[in-house]
Amino acid sequence: MRRLMIGLCATFWLCACVRAPELAASPGDASRWIAAWSSAPSPFLPGGHAAYLEPYDDVTVRQILRIDAGGSEVRVRFTNDLGVEALRIGAASLGRVSTNGVAAGGFAPLTFAGEPGVVIPPGAAMLSDAVSMPVRRFEDLVVSAYFPEPVRPTGHRHRVDQSQPGDHTRAAVWPESEAVRGATVASGVQVYGAPVRRVLVAFGDSITEGAGATPAAHMSWPAQLSRRLASRESPEGDWAVVNAGISGNRILHDGGSQNGLARFERDALSIAGVTEVIVLEGINDLGVAYAPAGPRDVVDADDLILAYRQMIENAHLRGVRILGATILPYEGAVYFSPAGEAERVKVNTWIRDSGAFDGVIDLDAVMRDPNNPVRLLKVYEVGDRLHPNDAGYAAMADAVETFLMEQVESR
Repeated sequence: MRRLMIGLCATFWLCACVRAPELAASPGDASRWIAAWSSAPSPFLPGGHAAYLEPYDDVTVRQILRIDAGGSEVRVRFTNDLGVEALRIGAASLGRVSTNGVAAGGFAPLTFAGEPGVVIPPGAAMLSDAVSMPVRRFEDLVVSAYFPEPVRPTGHRHRVDQSQPGDHTRAAVWPESEAVRGATVASGVQVYGAPVRRVLVAFGDSITEGAGATPAAHMSWPAQLSRRLASRESPEGDWAVVNAGISGNRILHDGGSQNGLARFERDALSIAGVTEVIVLEGINDLGVAYAPAGPRDVVDADDLILAYRQMIENAHLRGVRILGATILPYEGAVYFSPAGEAERVKVNTWIRDSGAFDGVIDLDAVMRDPNNPVRLLKVYEVGDRLHPNDAGYAAMADAVETFLMEQVESR
């Protein structure tokens, strides 16, 4: 147990309101809701993760997150998308976080149609009422939720702070609390009035989520890409980048998370304001299918190509551009096999040559060792021959930024 001291400055007045649904708005229209942060939900896995073994019960759970777009109003999406029982939230709040981790300016209570709590049915999600709270791009916010009765949320696993019993969603100073890696029910933050022209969703597995990057330093390739785009002074730099990566994710089979094809609509195409999606996924499908320790859930290149085509068609039906990224090399990884490598080559050849995607980002070419193309360049990988390090993610972000800017200039 440790003491988490979250000090508050003088309480400020924040109004909660409900904004009526809007008609579709064109990119660049500030009078629309857009995603500033998202976290793809994962199912409850009994026995699989220590933080999932005991339910939350009469505790407040607090999560710090970094938003990718500023605006004048904020609302939070709470998930029970993958739940099998109703989820009751007794109270919730939204606050600011300063650079030293201390909340500044107070907490705003989050309401649902004016009520302080909500019951979310299984398979559903709920948006909070809008809060009038000007926020800036790359600002850290804190979302707190009080769970009055036993529940095992089916949210993404993040580092969270869990309080002693009781509702502490608006406490100036927390009681004794414990830092755990647990499930979070906040699955999205949306902002209104953002000067953002495009919302890019990075869809994939651990290589998109940022496994191997320096913890808590925001060094995944989507995070580094966002900072690069934000540094541009031209209007083309007005992007929001949403990370929809889940470690261990596969396109065609469930595992540590719902399969990519099943979650693509929710975690990519339904993201508020989405204009582009980058798909970088498939390495876990091939690794697991052809693993020397015991192949299972066998898939081949044709299976993955069919899944990509489904994603492409669904994206186009929603008017969303979809970009394909080639699968990175992985020789030396624990599940590498020559058979899996042969299928990877087939998949990458199709991504490059088929013309099915609206654009192709050849990350394989960027990340491979020129003297041994079936391996990641050593200076770009964390040591497991599978995941990039900070420098590798920087190289990926650079390649994506270059591609996006070339696309903008060619229009």
